[in-house]
Amino acid sequence: MVREEYNLPLNPEAYAHLLAKADGYRIRKTRYRILLSECPSPTGESDTPLVAELDLFHEPGKLLMVEVEFPSEEAAQAFAPPDWFAEEVTFSKEYHNSYMSRFGIRPELPS
Repeated sequence: MVREEYNLPLNPEAYAHLLAKADGYRIRKTRYRILLSECPSPTGESDTPLVAELDLFHEPGKLLMVEVEFPSEEAAQAFAPPDWFAEEVTFSKEYHNSYMSRFGIRPELPS
């Protein structure tokens, strides 16, 4: 549930260099950002806007996945997902980008 994440700027030259080194499947997705609500801070700090990042993964396979980042683990534990969220996959390795790039995207969406 708690992970360290790094977002680095990527120019065309760096992208081409990394792409040449990629093994397995190249993951392609379209991301949509959806404002969910305000998340009360468990420590009484100011509220933090919650944003769902809805990813539509493209071939190989098709998958919709949503991710929400929280200001703390306590806020994540207190979160009640909206009805349109489906199966909880936080702890399922099959939904990590590293796994999907190696084995493909599963499960496929119904046609």
